[in-house]
Amino acid sequence: MPNSVQTWTHWWRNAQTVWDIALSAPQVIAHRTARMALAGHSPSARDQQEFQRMGAEKLEAMGESAVAVMFQMWQAQQAATLVLMGAWWKPQAWFDTGPWLRAMPGVTAAGLKPVHRRVTANAKRLSGIAVSPALPALVAAAAPAKRAKRRGR
Repeated sequence: MPNSVQTWTHWWRNAQTVWDIALSAPQVIAHRTARMALAGHSPSARDQQEFQRMGAEKLEAMGESAVAVMFQMWQAQQAATLVLMGAWWKPQAWFDTGPWLRAMPGVTAAGLKPVHRRVTANAKRLSGIAVSPALPALVAAAAPAKRAKRRGR
């Protein structure tokens, strides 16, 4: 049986990483969706750069995650093979899932790392950028119209 405290510690770290992603991703999505909606059919050069970056980042993160997961799985396969080769005379060793169970938190962490890095960096970067320079003016212009509509004018 793998060291359960160590295994749970690794899974807990993975859960915290997923939590960070779950908190940061909606912020990034909301910011970028608002920018797309406000940009309309003629996005500015800044908006075009952000939209292009958005697509490129997704492909890069997916590729990095796939390579990291493949590398971690290769290492797990090598470790399991060494365990089996070292215990070839013990039939019960062939049914030992320990090497695979110990490897899975690392595989998961390797796959999450590139996504986490990008999502949290984007959330931090985009939180300081206004969605549109005209947005405060649009909100201010819409406020009197809403008040007049409520009064029945």
